[in-house]
Amino acid sequence: MRLKVTKSKNSDHFSIIKSVRVNGKSTSKVVENLGNLETVIQKANGEDPYIWAKERAK
Repeated sequence: MRLKVTKSKNSDHFSIIKSVRVNGKSTSKVVENLGNLETVIQKANGEDPYIWAKERAK
């Protein structure tokens, strides 16, 4: 699993993605939506939000 960060001019959005194969084709599935940057900062409890999200994806 890996972390996907979608950046816009207003905020960043964090998702945990899993790569899978379906009928010989590669695709990805969203395992968990962590929310925008402000939400992840609250969940991280003082840690760096990017590092916290990467650890959660492991």
